[in-house]
Amino acid sequence: MNTKVELAAPTFRDERGDIINVVNEHHGSVVVITSKQGTDRANHWHRGSAHTCFVISGCIEYLERPVGSKLPPMRYVFGAGEAFYTPPNVEHRMHFLNDTVFLTLGTQSRLPNDYEADLVRLTEPLK
Repeated sequence: MNTKVELAAPTFRDERGDIINVVNEHHGSVVVITSKQGTDRANHWHRGSAHTCFVISGCIEYLERPVGSKLPPMRYVFGAGEAFYTPPNVEHRMHFLNDTVFLTLGTQSRLPNDYEADLVRLTEPLK
């Protein structure tokens, strides 16, 4: 299911800094999300949308499992500079171990009506 995204070494470096390719494909949305330590996000799944998340700062505990599975979810921890991919039809939840800033690069629109049409919220927290 979850695939940790291996980031390439900086593709361009000069006296100003680095340019790092996080993903090299088209995405329907790019969103910056900030989250406070101890809070949760997601606890849902997407019918068709997939997304790659890139942690800018902080730390995310990420849980996932296939839609409808009764097995315990897989647990991952991602920190600054790491990225991970969530395909459609995967239940997922994020818990923030520190104040965190991350990018979400989604394959579909994040406009409210589009996002809600693709989203299925879980009735119980993914634990």
